[in-house]
This record gives sequence, C-alpha cells and structure tokens, in this order.
Amino acid sequence: MDGLLRALQSHLDVSQAEAQELMAVGQWLVAQCGRPDAAFSRLARRLNHLDPKAMRRFVPLLKKAMPAGGLTPGQEDELADLARRYRLA
Repeated sequence: MDGLLRALQSHLDVSQAEAQELMAVGQWLVAQCGRPDAAFSRLARRLNHLDPKAMRRFVPLLKKAMPAGGLTPGQEDELADLARRYRLA
C-alpha cells in the first residue's frame, strides 16, 4: 500500500494525509458497491453531474491513474463516453 499511497500523493499533488483519506474513500466506495467495477460505474454516473471544467481536469487524470489493462471493457466504454460527452477525446 505504501507504493500506492506515494503514487497517489505524487499524481494528485496532495499531502500524505489527503492521499490516505482518498484511499479510504475509494475503499469505502468499493465496499458500498460490492466490487470495483460497480464502484467505477457509480463514480462515472456521478461525474456526469460535474461541470465541464471539472470534467476536463478529471477525466485525463483518471485515465493516467489507471494501470494499463486495469479497466474492464465496460469501464473503458464508460470512460470513453464521459470523454466524448465532455469533448475530451
């Protein structure tokens, strides 16, 4: 987990405490949804409610944060749909 925490800190330019909180929120979301792909889908739906400026910053960051091959085809489709919807692709 230390490597993931450091990567999160570096990638998002946040403090260690903020990175730990983000990890906790992510783990909570996965627990609430029952599995990671369901959490991703829920997050993608919620992101549709953000303003376009927020989406312009978030979608590229989300793409960079995901490991290669770390998304299911459905998640890839949802992310591509978000990018198209907000003209980020």
